[in-house]
Amino acid sequence: MSMLVIVTGVVCAFFQYSFILLSRYEYSLPMIARNAALLMLGYFPRTLGMLLVLACFGGVYAIVGVQAIPLVLLSGVALPQYLCALLYEPILKKLG
Repeated sequence: MSMLVIVTGVVCAFFQYSFILLSRYEYSLPMIARNAALLMLGYFPRTLGMLLVLACFGGVYAIVGVQAIPLVLLSGVALPQYLCALLYEPILKKLG
C-alpha cells in the first residue's frame, strides 16, 4: 500500500511539472519528460509542498463526500492548482 502511495505521488508530481513545461515552452516530449524529472528532483521541497496541497484537497473532498459537491463546484481544481502555482512560480522565474 505504501509503495502505491509513493508511486502515485511521483507520477502526480511528474505530470504537474510536465503540464507546466508543456504550457510554457515548446520542447519535444522527451525533453519535457527529462526536464520535468529534473525539476521534480531538483526542487524536492516545493514538489512535496505541491503534493501536500493536492493530497489535502483530495482528502477533504473524499472525507466530506457528497456534501463537498458545492465546494468542488466553487473551488474544484482551480484553488489547489492556484496554490501549487504559488509554489512553482519562483522556479519558473529562475528558468526565465
